[in-house]
Amino acid sequence: MAKFFKFIGTVILFAAVCAGCIAGYLYYTDTYVKTTNYTIVSKKLTSAENGGKIAVIADYHNSDNYPKILDKIKKAMPDVIVIAGDYINMNDTDFTNANALMSGLVKLAPVYFVSGNHERWLESGEDKFLKNMESLGAINLNMKSAEVPIKDGKITITGYQDVVYADDDMRIEYLNAQLEGIYSKLTKEQKSLFNVLVFHRGNLLHNAARQPYDLILSGHLHGGQVNIPKIRERILEEKTGSSEFRRGYYNVDGVKAVISGGLENNNKPRRIFNMPEVVVITLKALEY
Repeated sequence: MAKFFKFIGTVILFAAVCAGCIAGYLYYTDTYVKTTNYTIVSKKLTSAENGGKIAVIADYHNSDNYPKILDKIKKAMPDVIVIAGDYINMNDTDFTNANALMSGLVKLAPVYFVSGNHERWLESGEDKFLKNMESLGAINLNMKSAEVPIKDGKITITGYQDVVYADDDMRIEYLNAQLEGIYSKLTKEQKSLFNVLVFHRGNLLHNAARQPYDLILSGHLHGGQVNIPKIRERILEEKTGSSEFRRGYYNVDGVKAVISGGLENNNKPRRIFNMPEVVVITLKALEY
């Protein structure tokens, strides 16, 4: 009998240790920030832009992990930083974290900002929030294009201000018309440069890829939130109506695209096996 109870005690201890390890790992993956690197090769890039870097922040959601984000971006030494939407939550009234991150980012590189659905739905007002970001040094790129210096050359970055419609009530024809409209406003010179579109909703990449951009930068999907097969697909289906896209590099109808897995660490459900990430894209000319 003593041996039996000793065995049961050993099993319980082992189970407790395993549970503790799993809990610790989940906490680590939920709160740590990693850097995910991609290299994008294009014949439209020249030796002047070769090696240039774009850092992408998406779905930050006013989190408190800004010191880790700033550390990762500082080490990456990007030429430009792009905010691809959902920098805050729509019901936020305290922007201390968002302001702290932006104040740090603008010291590292020029920052271009595009609204996601949470900015559009912000209860305290999108315009007021955007003016605050501009006062800190961010460049509002909503429905605008800019020729952005990269290394010794330049690229064109266009920002799409997210629509006000929810994923399950999307006006696709309206979305397509807006996307066509902002591309048509590009000058001949801007089109001749390497062209980047910042477009928040990664689940709608097929719509964005109808225009001949060279690269699309997106977010919105949080990597599926819970990075476990079947579960993440179900979450994506329920949230956006499709599990085709999640995070990572995609070639969508001939257009290159990168979807960030997001940076929030304060949402519910919690991120599981889905570490917050800063995306860093290195541009490479075809001949190099």
